[in-house]
Amino acid sequence: MRNLILLICGLFLISAAATAAPLHKIAIIDAEMEGDLSDAARQSSWPYRLDSLTRNLREGIAQNGTYDVVSLTGAAEVLAKNKSRMAIYNCPPCLKEIAESVGADRIMAPRVFRQSNLLMYLQMRIIDMTTEETIITRNFTFRGDNDQSWLRSAEFLIEDLRDIPEGAR
Repeated sequence: MRNLILLICGLFLISAAATAAPLHKIAIIDAEMEGDLSDAARQSSWPYRLDSLTRNLREGIAQNGTYDVVSLTGAAEVLAKNKSRMAIYNCPPCLKEIAESVGADRIMAPRVFRQSNLLMYLQMRIIDMTTEETIITRNFTFRGDNDQSWLRSAEFLIEDLRDIPEGAR
């Protein structure tokens, strides 16, 4: 009897997994930075932190199964063109062009806003490319312009996205 119950439970789990909706394909653009950028002593560390933040977001979101993270390799030309014009975070047509170039139905635009050496914000929005509407926004405050605080903000965002119900992503 116990084996029969285990078999039925196993079949139920297999059936539920087979009917689960496929993950949305998401393009995650490189994190950008705005705000008080006058601190000459820290300017050299920001490109590394932005790259690290972007890499952590892409890897963490792909690993936790929230989205199917697509590579931006096919969008190199589009990215270069749009970066030369303006901050991509604030350019919906740019984001749409990037998403279309890599076949993504969602796009994430992360940005760090530096108010001061002590107070920073990780801002993020996800746009549904079918409707071209922002479906998720986040604005997390973090303290300290250092590697550890940037990493923790990325980890917090990854976990927060995972906790959003699948139908709302």
